[in-house]
Amino acid sequence: MNSILAEGYGIIPKIVMRDEKLSIEAKAIYAYLAAFAGNRFEAYPSVELICHDLTISKKRLLAHRKQLVERGYLDIKRQRTDNGFSNNIYVLKQSVCYSNKSLPHEMVAVQGVTEQSVAEQHVATISNRFNNNSLNNNKLKIQQLTEFYEELTGEQAPAQLTALLTTYQDVSAIMEALREAHAKKKPLLFYADYLLKNAWSSTSFGGTQIPF
Repeated sequence: MNSILAEGYGIIPKIVMRDEKLSIEAKAIYAYLAAFAGNRFEAYPSVELICHDLTISKKRLLAHRKQLVERGYLDIKRQRTDNGFSNNIYVLKQSVCYSNKSLPHEMVAVQGVTEQSVAEQHVATISNRFNNNSLNNNKLKIQQLTEFYEELTGEQAPAQLTALLTTYQDVSAIMEALREAHAKKKPLLFYADYLLKNAWSSTSFGGTQIPF
């Protein structure tokens, strides 16, 4: 039996899946492109392939794909090939700007709380949680982890790498898990998260037991 991850996988942001202004078709298209993008942010499937795999017409694809562009989740670039034809490059954007009237689901008013007060509380929470020293220390950890990933794989570190640091904090533990995943030729982020969450060994770094 083959792993369902054998042909690759992608990461789908919750904010996209919970955006009430997106149709289910638009969300399916985004998920499809994310699966092709993997740990990068670009995908190149042809219109014909997308329509075939999702069993939708070209007209339907273009109509719902437009929602992703208008909501700021997707950029589409045209690239001309050597034979004169052109193909689409789909760029999954990693930051989205919203006006007050177009906030995603998780940021809209709830139980009489205004959008402005939600935003103010959010800013206040962040300000109280971190001071300058902790922010600088976190940047150092991210830089260290990013350099390790790129040296290990020879590829650009994905933005999702920081999620492991947010969850597990210990840079040494994450490095060990990534090294083990790479050695076993597993999907790095997925398998490293699995190791850190479920498998524990007697090896320790800085007094903390490390899974690998």
